[in-house]
Amino acid sequence: MPADNQFQHRFSNGLVVLGETMPWLNTAAFSIQFPAGSAYQPLGQNGLAALTCEMSERGCAEYNNRQFLEATELLGASTANHVGTYHTGYSGTCLQEHFLSVLELYAKLSREARLPPDELEAARMVCLQELYSQQDDLPQQTLRTLREQFFGPTLGRWPDGELDELECVSWSQIRDFYRERFSPQGMILAIAGNFNWSECLDKIASLWGDWQATSALGLAVTPGQGGYQHLEEDSQQTHIALAASTVPFGQEDYFLIRCAIGVLGDGMSSRLFQEVREKRGLCYTVFAGIHSLLDSACITAYSGTTAARAQETLDTIAAEFARLQEGIHEDELRRIKVQVRTGLMAQQESCRSRAGAIASDWFYLHRVRTREEINEQLNRLTVPRVNQYLADHPIEISSLVTVGSAPLELPHGVCQL
Repeated sequence: MPADNQFQHRFSNGLVVLGETMPWLNTAAFSIQFPAGSAYQPLGQNGLAALTCEMSERGCAEYNNRQFLEATELLGASTANHVGTYHTGYSGTCLQEHFLSVLELYAKLSREARLPPDELEAARMVCLQELYSQQDDLPQQTLRTLREQFFGPTLGRWPDGELDELECVSWSQIRDFYRERFSPQGMILAIAGNFNWSECLDKIASLWGDWQATSALGLAVTPGQGGYQHLEEDSQQTHIALAASTVPFGQEDYFLIRCAIGVLGDGMSSRLFQEVREKRGLCYTVFAGIHSLLDSACITAYSGTTAARAQETLDTIAAEFARLQEGIHEDELRRIKVQVRTGLMAQQESCRSRAGAIASDWFYLHRVRTREEINEQLNRLTVPRVNQYLADHPIEISSLVTVGSAPLELPHGVCQL
């Protein structure tokens, strides 16, 4: 049940509006999510979502590119955009007295973007420059390859696109993608901060309430293949990334495995950091986490090391994964709980972070969690429960990517399913 300061409303056209008041602040924030992420791009057009997002901010309704930016800045709004697997998102923060005016600007962007054809090449160059900047980032390239290998060519696409495909995206493809995917059906608008819910809802109704939904096609998913892939690179460094299947966010056991992986690879007190970096001095960085989509998720780990120490680094990481099945300790669980609670408190200081969290909760859970609910989930986490889950669900590493001068030997149990 929503808390007293949480609000929800669904319009008949499919738009879901979520709100959480934070009256101690002087600001308000929004997070708008459209079902226009990289997974919805037609095959061969990876980069279409990113380019559409860039073009959408180059003028709308009566504003040209410069006028839209000036209008946003005159309202003191700090804004950003983001393309993910499922969504293209826009977010912003401003003083409470300007909030409704900022929402009006983004209503025009979402419904009346000009998508000026004469600015297509300039927009394309912005997106290409982002990709060019990533070419020499070998850690990111390693994780990018792992992502596609594990999740497949649909869900595993890199949201920024591929150079050769982005270069071929046409204006008509951008126009069609915008018309099909920017729709109230599947749209989430989350607001947080100091605002009046009734006043905001009335404004949102006037801006988006009469918008007719499109009949966009669903999502056809091709699964990943797993296995081992080595990318040859003339470098003194070797980059290692591996993945293992786990339960996605929203399922009952998610927080048990999330806690365990926090112990394994989250922070400088984690087992991987202490064993691989501090004790053995094998690498300059190492970490692990969980990347969750709607119906699938993976545990990922990454390490950057020298070519001479790469094999021992991989062997040690694999050994730590295997050792995790033996269980965690009370002091390790205590550390993870403190970290999560600190993050929750920090979120309460940022209406923008809270708006994003609200939108994410709704997409994955179809409801918004309260801080009290999350605290209760943390309180229910005990060492016996986590250890029983680990004993019953062995972690099996099914995907491995290395980038460097030579491939590595697979440790026992890695990619041998």
